[in-house]
Amino acid sequence: MKTYDALAVGRPEVLLPRQGLDLTKWAVVACDQYTSEPEYWNKVQECVGEEPSTLNLIYPEVYLGGAGPDSRIARIPEHTQLSLDHRIFEE
Repeated sequence: MKTYDALAVGRPEVLLPRQGLDLTKWAVVACDQYTSEPEYWNKVQECVGEEPSTLNLIYPEVYLGGAGPDSRIARIPEHTQLSLDHRIFEE
């Protein structure tokens, strides 16, 4: 982040998915009507497969109270680091 102390303002760095990624697999949206439906999230996982996706960077509400929350939560920073390592983002 670039800071301007005299103004007490900071300019953040914004990371976007790099050009060439399949944005239909990258962008995962949880509409209220589907948030609690496991079938929806199973279809999203099938669609995404092993491709870079925000699905790997979020914890969908449907999994609250489910089995193995700690392992799912632990994978979020791992996937974030993999995304950085594989240069998935660009400024």
